[in-house]
Amino acid sequence: MTTAAHVRPSLALAAQAWGVPVDSLVAEGRSQSVADARALAMWIVRRTFGYSYPELGRIFERDHTTCMSAVRKVERAITTGRPPRLAEIARGMVGT
Repeated sequence: MTTAAHVRPSLALAAQAWGVPVDSLVAEGRSQSVADARALAMWIVRRTFGYSYPELGRIFERDHTTCMSAVRKVERAITTGRPPRLAEIARGMVGT
């Protein structure tokens, strides 16, 4: 993985929460668990470092619109509680 070192702890946190390998977050995998872990990692990185969606896209090797959708998915999960597991993990990270 060529991801900047300062972002790796955020990726590790999301990967650990979902039980997936860190490298899978920037790989082509599209399984639900990897996609949710990747969305959570994008949300964490954006929230922590304030990166733009194009910057997130470069980190995760995705189009910026994919990053927008992923971050919105996590924000929506926090608000609505759906999907439950994503909501629970994300809410735990923001302390709500």
